[in-house]
Amino acid sequence: SSTNMSHVVNVNDISRRYCGGDLTLSEAYEALKGLDGASEFARREYNLAAAGICVGFAIFFGGNLWDVGAALVVGAFLAFCLSASRDLKLHAFIQDIFAAFGVAVMSIFMQVILGSRMNMDTVMISSIMPLVPGVAITNAVRDTLRGDYLSGTARILEAFLRAAGIAVGIGIGLAVFGNLVNGGGILS
Repeated sequence: SSTNMSHVVNVNDISRRYCGGDLTLSEAYEALKGLDGASEFARREYNLAAAGICVGFAIFFGGNLWDVGAALVVGAFLAFCLSASRDLKLHAFIQDIFAAFGVAVMSIFMQVILGSRMNMDTVMISSIMPLVPGVAITNAVRDTLRGDYLSGTARILEAFLRAAGIAVGIGIGLAVFGNLVNGGGILS
């Protein structure tokens, strides 16, 4: 589970206004109901950020111009896969598998299109970075070091399950489509 700090700030503001007498109980209740399901950013902003993260990591990993362009395309496809899986209300583990599968398939297709000008490893690794549960792992270690062993164990289990889902999705994509284009010598 995640923490939406903007949501926490908005609830705190409503609480303070109610305690200060600026809101009645019914107005505070309506204001709280208005926050339910509200997102700080629009879907378009999330999708642009996902594609931008992929591009940033392609540059960070030393990719050339072709790698960066391919990472942009694969990142945009990743954003589409994440949006589609959320719309279908898939479980988070299945979302990770689906999105990682999409990254693998699109990376393979970009390799077919661009050939040796593109390093598929750089593009694929850059494109799965938005899925990697780095914050969850960091929080798990922090909780464990603070002595909250139950929370730390739960968070690390969640993070490793997400990482396993990413690995399964990439593995399925490479196994299915990598063998289809491997006959042409693309992935050998």
